[in-house]
Amino acid sequence: GAGPAGLTAAFYLSMLGHDVTVYDGKPEAGGMLRFALPEYRLPKEALRHEIELIERLGTKFIFNTRVGFDIPLNDLEDRFDAVFISIGTWKESWVYQPGTELKGVFPALNFLEAVARGESLALGRKVAVIGGGNAAIDSARTALRTGAEVTVFYRRERKDMPAIVKETEEAKEEGAKFVFLAAPHRVLGDPKGNVRAIEIVKTRLGEYDSSGRRKPILTDQTQRFDCDSVIFAIGENVDL
Repeated sequence: GAGPAGLTAAFYLSMLGHDVTVYDGKPEAGGMLRFALPEYRLPKEALRHEIELIERLGTKFIFNTRVGFDIPLNDLEDRFDAVFISIGTWKESWVYQPGTELKGVFPALNFLEAVARGESLALGRKVAVIGGGNAAIDSARTALRTGAEVTVFYRRERKDMPAIVKETEEAKEEGAKFVFLAAPHRVLGDPKGNVRAIEIVKTRLGEYDSSGRRKPILTDQTQRFDCDSVIFAIGENVDL
């Protein structure tokens, strides 16, 4: 993988004098730094400079190649003295709720990657973002830059958000609204299959769970918020 971990490993191994080859399924190096992180957080020129430095140290890159699909892992084990696996977390967690099939519903990484590629997405005037992590805040701030009104819904309280505090504060300063103790219930659409609103269910906090935070418990209170698109940012997993 040619994401942050893979590039860091390649840099230090090359500095130590090792011959390093990096495989990646994408057409360019950078991983989420290139294909998901917004430009305002990391200018692409800065990333290009760092990658060129690693290349000058002798690191070789082989792109559009997924280990385990295009080339067997066993082949790498035979050809190299050691294999460092840094494939990232590109598989998004997903909730199959009524309305998630509507036009205007986006997984956060898909949304951020499309923006990074320069695609123009019709978000509409009002955007709902579900989640409290960095992907949620990145999505909210990116949507704000399209001129949309953005509301972030999170199932716990603000102090429980795993997102970087400074990023959350900056999102609020830029105009994002936050609704806490709220979990998605369903997405509502029009007869043409477009998003028209999201219905949330209020939560209350119960006992502490394995994450060290209090577990959100659904109540019987629901509330509707009109919106034109919904971005789900509820976690990522390793795509093996």
